[in-house]
Amino acid sequence: VWDNGVTDGVSFVPPLGTTTYTVTGTDANGCVNTDQVNVTVNPLPNVNAGPDQTVCDGAAVTLSGSGAVTYVWDNGVTDGVSFVPPLGTTTYNVTGTDANGCVSTDQVDVLVNPLPVVDAGNDQTLCEGTVTALSGSGAVTYAWDNGVTNGTMFTPPVGTTTYTVTGTDANGCVNTDQVDIHVDPLPLVDAGPNQSLCEDDSTVLYGSGAVNYDWSNGVIDGVPFVQPVGTVTYTVAGTDVNGCTNLDQVSITVNPLPIVDAGQDTTLCEGTSIIFSVTGTSNLTWDNGVVNGVPFTQPVGTVDYTVYDSLPTGCTATDQVSVTVNPLPVVSAYDIVICPGDGVTLEGQGATSYSWTGGVIDGVEFFPTQTTTYEVTGTNNFGCESSATAQVVVLPGPTADFDVLDLSLSTTSPGTGFTNLSSNATTYEWTFGDGTSSNEFEPYHDFPTDEAGSYEVILTVTSPEGCVDERIKYVYVTLDYTIYVPNAFTPDNNGVNEVFKPVLDGFDETDYTLYIFNRWGELVFESHDMNVGWDGEYSQYDKKVQDGVFTWKIEARIKNSSDTKIFVGHASILK
Repeated sequence: VWDNGVTDGVSFVPPLGTTTYTVTGTDANGCVNTDQVNVTVNPLPNVNAGPDQTVCDGAAVTLSGSGAVTYVWDNGVTDGVSFVPPLGTTTYNVTGTDANGCVSTDQVDVLVNPLPVVDAGNDQTLCEGTVTALSGSGAVTYAWDNGVTNGTMFTPPVGTTTYTVTGTDANGCVNTDQVDIHVDPLPLVDAGPNQSLCEDDSTVLYGSGAVNYDWSNGVIDGVPFVQPVGTVTYTVAGTDVNGCTNLDQVSITVNPLPIVDAGQDTTLCEGTSIIFSVTGTSNLTWDNGVVNGVPFTQPVGTVDYTVYDSLPTGCTATDQVSVTVNPLPVVSAYDIVICPGDGVTLEGQGATSYSWTGGVIDGVEFFPTQTTTYEVTGTNNFGCESSATAQVVVLPGPTADFDVLDLSLSTTSPGTGFTNLSSNATTYEWTFGDGTSSNEFEPYHDFPTDEAGSYEVILTVTSPEGCVDERIKYVYVTLDYTIYVPNAFTPDNNGVNEVFKPVLDGFDETDYTLYIFNRWGELVFESHDMNVGWDGEYSQYDKKVQDGVFTWKIEARIKNSSDTKIFVGHASILK
């Protein structure tokens, strides 16, 4: 039996310090004896694995225990020897043994954070002078070498430069990345020398030092163009095989041309003077031997004349004028000899239209009274004119004249003589209007006795030159007319004095009317035939009238005259 609550053979945990345990043993005989044992319990060592640690991936860690004499770590760790822990949180246990051989343990957590995945960005190829910015990603803060500030524009130098960025994340873990920037030099672009041109000249701009060229002001490299007057600066952007572009400029001055105007094309007629008077500089000249401001003539045909003028800039201008000289018409006309009173027709030849002096119209008959020279101006299809003359000679003509000796002629006394008053005549021809004629100088003529009326007597005389004149006079032969009208008749069918019929002599039978009226003024009979008399019947009723006195009226025109006579009287009917 053990004291202190110990049961023989049963394990227990004694307290710290030295404790004496007494055992009382009883044998089989019941004999009892005691013994003692001292149990010394040493305290465990106060082992300390150290504080928990947080490190970044790849960082070395050293774990060192304390509070004991020797230490044994799990996970292959050697006390006091650095090692690289894996990512994540790892618990490391240490067993410490003190000088009494007592053992105690402790543990420590090591958190290994991953490094940030820092990205410096893509490599860049730039052209000289191009600004760029480098911006890291995958961390919180960034530090660049070569004086670069994260996200700030800068101009990298020509060549290839490697830029390193150090990125730190929220855990303080640091990683790096690099980016290469290759900077190509700009091409040495040349726009060519400045140019001085004249108005309307074309020019071509060629860039050099690059591969492709883009010009301002719409210019295309190598393509001719025309610039207006003035100075224009053209900028060319040349791009090389690397896509780098550089600029150059060229100035083109276009000087104005002298202002020269040869005038309008002209059409003239042969022999007309031409004067070209053009204003310009002292260098103004003409071709074809023309002198500015000096008149000259050109032969028939068309000639082109060119005038030249130049300025001190060397710019020269020309203009051209065409002069057409049309031929003059060859106009002709012919002299004519006429007699007085004759008509004449003047006609020009050699042109298309004609204008005469003296009021003459080409091709139209006129009657000149004296010898006159007429000028004709002929115009051809070109409107050109020339002139000719024609003399119309009017010969001295005869003068025909005569007197009629007896102007009181009648059918009973129809003869008369004529006095010839003509001059400058050698032959004479008389016509008397009754179908007869005479060549006597002063004839005597008897007109018809059975035809009263007006007779046209014509004297035609001829001069020694063959000119003719005539004189017309009228001779009037009166009719000695008679009329007999009975004053009574007896229409009683006894065959005697049955018809009332007037008898007329010297009157025109075609212009005769007989009227019979009763006492009431009624027309009872009318006849237009001198051979038809009144038989005493009332024409309207076809019956004989009663005895009585009736009024008759006769209208009759004297032969060969316009003189109409009217006769009125009375006649009685007796049965």
